Amino acid sequence: MVKTANLATRSVRYLEAGAGPIVLLLHAFPLNAEQWLPQVSKGVPGWKLIAPDLRGFGPVEPVFAVAGGASIERHAVDVLDLMNHLEIRDAVIGGLSVGGEVALAIARQAPARVRALVLAGRRMTELQGAQPGLDHLLGVLDRDGPGGVARELIQGLLGETTTSEQPDLVEVVRHLIEASSPEGLAAGIRALGDGAEPLPRHETPCVVLLPHAGPLVNLEAPLAFNAALETFLGNFAGTPAARTHAGAGAGG
Repeated sequence: MVKTANLATRSVRYLEAGAGPIVLLLHAFPLNAEQWLPQVSKGVPGWKLIAPDLRGFGPVEPVFAVAGGASIERHAVDVLDLMNHLEIRDAVIGGLSVGGEVALAIARQAPARVRALVLAGRRMTELQGAQPGLDHLLGVLDRDGPGGVARELIQGLLGETTTSEQPDLVEVVRHLIEASSPEGLAAGIRALGDGAEPLPRHETPCVVLLPHAGPLVNLEAPLAFNAALETFLGNFAGTPAARTHAGAGAGG
């Protein structure tokens, strides 16, 4: 179900499904909350899944919302604001790629709000070397709009097998990128320059999914991703176990 939270400074579109303790899912650059449809539509028994658009991304974000930029730390503050608005005391927070960096920033800023972390796909520092330079990407955006950004990034966002065997998914990703405004994409591109901070040193259960697919593993291999997520949440089940759990999710 698509919902809107009207915060003090901006409105946030988010997907929601299920009931129970909260799992917040944070999307990759340069997509939006609809990236998580394969997970939200299936659900996880006993859990409520919430997937918000990060600042600047998605079809309804106004231009003023990204005035001054959209850093990783600012995204984290936004998610915490959404949690406050929805009266979510704490949550399992999952993120893919840049969404994972935002999840880590939330854990640094407010560790008591994070019940567990789910970090999927490649970290932003790994992606930066494979992606076009940020200045080049901003130039493409200025010249060709969101469609140009999609053209530049899709090959790096999806694995070669996915590109050849799932052409429909290529078009889905293209649509997700092109749904954002040029201003939102520009802010997101600049946020890539933030760099990645290390995993916080505090007692938070954590699963790290390292797929053999491209960066968008939840879209490329949704069955394997869903199974790994459900297994982790089932084992965690709200217990106070305070240790890091590293696992390998299957990829395509």
